[in-house]
Amino acid sequence: MSRLGDFAVVILAAGRSVRMGDRNKLLEQVGGKPLLAHSLATIASLAPGQMIVVTGHEQERIGGLAVQFGARAVHNASYRDGMGASLACGARAVDAQAQLQVQIQGVFIHLGDVPFVSPDTFLELESALGADQDRINQVFVPVHKGRRGHPVLFRGEMLPLLRELRGDEGARRVIGMHHCLEVEVDDPAIDRDMDTLADLATLSSRAATR
Repeated sequence: MSRLGDFAVVILAAGRSVRMGDRNKLLEQVGGKPLLAHSLATIASLAPGQMIVVTGHEQERIGGLAVQFGARAVHNASYRDGMGASLACGARAVDAQAQLQVQIQGVFIHLGDVPFVSPDTFLELESALGADQDRINQVFVPVHKGRRGHPVLFRGEMLPLLRELRGDEGARRVIGMHHCLEVEVDDPAIDRDMDTLADLATLSSRAATR
């Protein structure tokens, strides 16, 4: 079994990209393929037990891309309400047990517009959870040079709280209520997202040198 065989990864890809005008940033070409495809390829290479993409805006196009990488697409009909609604939708889609009746140890929450996170970052978060034998921490966040980023890893027992999120709440409240371990990683891409055309140009330039 993959090291992430008893983990789920939820990728949030439901947003409207309002700062990109009429363009969907997740489908913009970066390094010869859609922005979202970079995250999907990385996560698929890690063979998690469950890989879920939450769709919203342009549901069919995003969902069609997701299934190409073996992900399960779930639609958040309330995606206009904000990230919290999409996160809750993804958390509800995580099966209590994987196909082989393996208990879910943790759930990674990742953003579709953070494309170049290293596979090692996922594995280092998994290692940090596994090393926490006393279960002191419930949340594991990657940090690079003092800056937090994504993905964020939650223990499996946090799923009920994530499923209760609403609107644009996000997961900050849940994180703030529990012990959170910052995991230092050698990965500057953990907080490099794309919101504007200028960001697109910067990411495209970085993709060309990868």
